[in-house]
Amino acid sequence: MKLQIKFFLKYFLLLFCARLLLPYGDEPDFDYRVFSILFFEKSTLNPFVYFELFFRQYDWFISDFDLEKVLIRVSFTFFLIYSVLNLFLFLRSTFRDKKTADVKYRFNQELLIISLYFPGVWYYLGVFAEEQYTLVLALCSVLFAKSLFALSLVGVLMLPIDVGSAILFFSFIILTCVFRLSILKRGYLFSIVLVLAFAITSAILSMKILDIISSLPLIGEKAAHIYEQYTEIYDVNEKYPIYYRPIITFISMIFYLPESRVFFPVAYLYVFIALIIGIGKIIKTISHDAEIKKYSFEMTFALTSITLIICFPMILPAFANAKYYVFVIPYIFLLLGCAFDFKKLIIFNLILNVLVFVQLVVMKVIIYF
Repeated sequence: MKLQIKFFLKYFLLLFCARLLLPYGDEPDFDYRVFSILFFEKSTLNPFVYFELFFRQYDWFISDFDLEKVLIRVSFTFFLIYSVLNLFLFLRSTFRDKKTADVKYRFNQELLIISLYFPGVWYYLGVFAEEQYTLVLALCSVLFAKSLFALSLVGVLMLPIDVGSAILFFSFIILTCVFRLSILKRGYLFSIVLVLAFAITSAILSMKILDIISSLPLIGEKAAHIYEQYTEIYDVNEKYPIYYRPIITFISMIFYLPESRVFFPVAYLYVFIALIIGIGKIIKTISHDAEIKKYSFEMTFALTSITLIICFPMILPAFANAKYYVFVIPYIFLLLGCAFDFKKLIIFNLILNVLVFVQLVVMKVIIYF
């Protein structure tokens, strides 16, 4: 309990400092998202419905700095994280196999907490949109990573809030099943080739995949609607060239301000170098282990996450922003946790946050003067 209180106090401070430095409204589709929070009809499963009248007391479209609004937004984000995380922890401790030792739960509370400190995660957790809640659900789903049934229930909870996020999450679950079977039956090398095959197919067919699956039950109607919007109403191919979309996803997953189009090149370079080192360490760890399938669980989610990040932006151009994919960070950290101890992962996040905050401070100083 003391560790949990300590974490939440630090995390509240992080969110508050970040909100002070971030330009107001520099979030994906800020005006539209705020309008939907204030005036659109919502499901009773949507927590925003219970705060709607309270939020309407403030003018969120005015860009002037307001400390009270900053505190309200940070407090609401804090409330969502605290309530969902504690509920999921309670459910996991109640329904998990009592015979399984805690040490076998690599996807534990500490690993999820480390992931929450990743800049792209805390940025998208702080956006003023209904996807804020679906992201909290998707991130905390890592606590039930061994249960496909529990993951599916999380996806069902997301459906009334944001259909787009829910579809991507269910796609994540389906890909998890594919790669779990692939690794167990054919091994790691075949599964990596499968990722490349998915990527090449997505690049070649792109949105035609939507047209192909439009005849399928359940998702066919939604796929047809999206395909019509992308081809006849909005010219998204011109706005998001196909080979540029995974790059947009990658940089926005680390940190990116969409409205002012501010990049964080030092942070990107740092993560790129860290990824190369991490991949090398993972290969060394796996290849030197006598039990080659020991890390199949972690590899399953890592390959699933990579496939989702690479392929889906090419299939769904308007879904290039990382707000739809950043929930995979804890699942990627699952594999990194096999090669690095928690202390090194914490140091990695700490340095990355310093790089991001230094640039935000410099931006604030330049704007002020």
